[in-house]
Amino acid sequence: MSLSSLASFLIACPACLGADDASTTAANFAIGFMLVVVVVILGSLLAFIKYLSKRSREFGSDLSSDPSSKS
Repeated sequence: MSLSSLASFLIACPACLGADDASTTAANFAIGFMLVVVVVILGSLLAFIKYLSKRSREFGSDLSSDPSSKS
């Protein structure tokens, strides 16, 4: 298979590419909404990981500076 034969397969059909009907518009909004949901979830996960990292550093520094933990 050559790359030129795949190009026609990967390009959208002319009806979908230039169509302005309601179903195409709704599909575009659905795709955009799903992308926003994925970005929000991944951003929340990243923020939670950063929060846990910060808390673990604070907890580790508290243990190392606590004189009662040394024996």
